[in-house]
Amino acid sequence: MPSEGSGLAVTVIDWSRPGSWQPPGRRRKTLRAPAWTYPWTHPESQLTGSQLPLSVATPPAPTERTGSPRRPRTPITAATATTATATITSGTPHTGRRRGGAGAGATALLGTARYGTPFPYARGVATSPIAFVTDYGSHDTYAAALHAAVWAVDPSLLALTGMHGVLPGDVLGGAYHVKAMAAAMPPGAVVCAVVDPGVGTARAAIAAQLGGRTFVLPDNGLISYVWDESPPLSRQCVALPVPETASPTFHGRDVFAPAAARLAGGASLRDLGEPVKPQLHPHAFARVEDDEAVGVVAVVDRFGNAVSTVRARDVDGRRVAAVEWEGGRSVLVVRTYADIPDGALGVLLGSAGHWEVSAREAPAEDLGGPPRGTEIRMHLA
Repeated sequence: MPSEGSGLAVTVIDWSRPGSWQPPGRRRKTLRAPAWTYPWTHPESQLTGSQLPLSVATPPAPTERTGSPRRPRTPITAATATTATATITSGTPHTGRRRGGAGAGATALLGTARYGTPFPYARGVATSPIAFVTDYGSHDTYAAALHAAVWAVDPSLLALTGMHGVLPGDVLGGAYHVKAMAAAMPPGAVVCAVVDPGVGTARAAIAAQLGGRTFVLPDNGLISYVWDESPPLSRQCVALPVPETASPTFHGRDVFAPAAARLAGGASLRDLGEPVKPQLHPHAFARVEDDEAVGVVAVVDRFGNAVSTVRARDVDGRRVAAVEWEGGRSVLVVRTYADIPDGALGVLLGSAGHWEVSAREAPAEDLGGPPRGTEIRMHLA
């Protein structure tokens, strides 16, 4: 633009203005973080904990963006990937520095994400995820305190929210959800369950390895289904010590979550306690009497399905002819929810291997189905 009062027409170029012409050597560079710093941009990545493909697992060398000279980096191989612990640390997404802190002899491959959440970053990295099953709900800080207690032991561990919707103090329902959660988790996973109306009392705290998975929970029957359905010779269970500093009202934070973190990090059961035999819930298992299997409704799920304690293994291949409960009966045995006519109640085998009374697109109780705790009788043919 012309300057005033000089008599000369001088053009002043605003180099900082976007879109302005710049001579060679003066062009501004748009600095972008490389794609590997944003794992969610890769089709093969999953934010649920899956590892990125090996081709993008190794960060590129620093460039002129960071002022560091290019230098070669050692690529991940099958041998190194199994011992590498990959985490995402807090900081700017424009850095790709390598840091330690993954343990002795381990290689830490670090990218950075917005919130500093631990993330398994390389295919082949061995991890033992921890999933919680509790009655803590989501309106207090109790559930979040479990994650904090795990990360206080090892910030690189993968702690999943799991399920915090067990009814308060409902140990039988919790036992069902522990079984369902364990079935959904991969071998090597740790299930930390806390439904503990006897917290702070003489009831024991236990840890067990069953079916390739590890369980940390109070000894009040939460372990019932996973213990009963595991091969007897593979069952291992130990009593956990309760530190004197543990709060008598919050063993989930001070006892169970730290023990789960140690086990997920590689500790053995023998490192934590002495062998014990756990207690099983007195109402967890159905009674089979001649041509009847008698149980109770253990859980009414979010859709209103009345899930019973009668399992497929209790029926043992026999045909279910009818189900009765106080004030109701159903002879409609189906395979899917869609097979139940509108306004009717049906009986079917649920995904966790328990028989349930259900309605189509409606809570079973609205149509006269059994509420939680109701005894049911299943007639077998």
